[in-house]
Amino acid sequence: MIRLPLTALALLLPVTALAQDRRDLEYREVELDEEADDALQVGGRFESAWYEYNNLDFRPLDESGDQAILDSDDRGAFAFTGLGIDIGYQIEDNLRLVVAGSHRGLWGNDQFGNTNAFGGWIYFNAAYLDIGIGQGDKRPNVRVGRQFYQIGGLGGAPDYVLADVLDMVRVDVPLGDFGNLIVIPANVFTAAADNDGANFVSYIGQSDIQTFNFRGDTLTRRHGAVLEANALGPVEAKAYAFYSDIGAAGTGADITYDGLIGNFSDNDWVMNYGVRAQATFGPVQPYFHFDGSGGIDRKEKVAQDVNCSGFAWGAGVTVDTTMDDENDSGLKARVSYFDAFGPAYTDDGLLFSHGYVGMKAQQTGGLLFNRFLGFHPTAYVSRMGITDNPQDSSRKSGTRELHAEVGAEFPGAMWVRGSWWMLQDTGVSEVNFGKLDQITPPFGYARAEFAAEQRLGRTLGHELNLDIGAHAMEHLDLFLNTAMIVGTDFYGTEIARVAGSALGAKDPAMPWAIAGGTRVRF
Repeated sequence: MIRLPLTALALLLPVTALAQDRRDLEYREVELDEEADDALQVGGRFESAWYEYNNLDFRPLDESGDQAILDSDDRGAFAFTGLGIDIGYQIEDNLRLVVAGSHRGLWGNDQFGNTNAFGGWIYFNAAYLDIGIGQGDKRPNVRVGRQFYQIGGLGGAPDYVLADVLDMVRVDVPLGDFGNLIVIPANVFTAAADNDGANFVSYIGQSDIQTFNFRGDTLTRRHGAVLEANALGPVEAKAYAFYSDIGAAGTGADITYDGLIGNFSDNDWVMNYGVRAQATFGPVQPYFHFDGSGGIDRKEKVAQDVNCSGFAWGAGVTVDTTMDDENDSGLKARVSYFDAFGPAYTDDGLLFSHGYVGMKAQQTGGLLFNRFLGFHPTAYVSRMGITDNPQDSSRKSGTRELHAEVGAEFPGAMWVRGSWWMLQDTGVSEVNFGKLDQITPPFGYARAEFAAEQRLGRTLGHELNLDIGAHAMEHLDLFLNTAMIVGTDFYGTEIARVAGSALGAKDPAMPWAIAGGTRVRF
């Protein structure tokens, strides 16, 4: 079967690893032992938690009027339950079926049975076949269907380039003692049209129905390969290249204004490439990566085309002494740096470069920047074309990250971790903000959008987290997380709603959150 990357193998560790697991139920590798003798394998997860938060909008409470209340009163609390199940069945020697699904629901008003944001009661993070070719431990393998995939090779650090649940075909070709070649001949990222012309499709759920058929260019497709080298002593290296052909969804139909004045796509595309390496010296794992992107995002005739040329890079070191202790006690620490080119704007306020454009990956930060706000540190190819929104609350745009964390697993039941993230915007603008009134925005644009570019390059904030947990039973964990964001400069410039959903304030309020609950994995 397919060899799991190091980051996936980490999920198979004893329950002590669960205490520090920030991975959501939906975006994760299936957690089954491929080497088990039983044909049928079943695993699962359960989580029930309470959350409270305030000031996610960075705005102090203002009750001077109805709109002011709507724009500033965002304190909230909720409880939820989530559960997931993984099922694997070895149909025959070279054929294995894996299905995994999860569901979450809020407490109160019988909400637990409601459909989710994906349109169904269950979100499937896995539904694939593993097909072995030939015999032996190092045989080629084909995986067909929905599956989690990340490039990895970063010493267990988050992958900000590609880490997502993908509908694709994946072919693993062992290269002897040298390593492994992963070929992805087809990854269908998004479908964006009404396919009722094919009779049987009328009975299949279709999440996006667009005006016209865009001459059939309705899919965003990706093709690529990853070369893994494992014969370099303590070093494991990877090189990758991917090509994404963007269909007519979202920014893929800017020229026709989402199909209002035509039925053709923009022929947008993005190329991604890079190298990365990690080394293992006992409990210490340093890593480095360099990533590049290129491509074009064609815009309306009144604007200008936007290139996708940019770079991202990062490095860090992870220390984990718990692996050498039979009680899994010890120290876990990480220091890391990440930097991605952000968007660039000309002196007329119009975007001319997205900077580095990734392929949708993990989010940055802790309880606040990550789980509550959903920050991605790069623009990326999304289900709606290229997402690059530095001014929105759920931000996906070029970011510089400094991160440090240290935690301890104590003999017995307790663990504790402290974490810090510094995030800074990396966008640039050539606008002379003293002469904004002299700029005449083209059709579809507003001068307030250009004014918001004053924020670019500023510090988004410092997030501080303190996590405490206890292993109450072999498979049961209790946890308490606290978080706050201080030192923001970016959100100290207030912007108009037309420029984005993160309005900010002249005197930003401090976001905070607290969470506690239970987690089970079996």
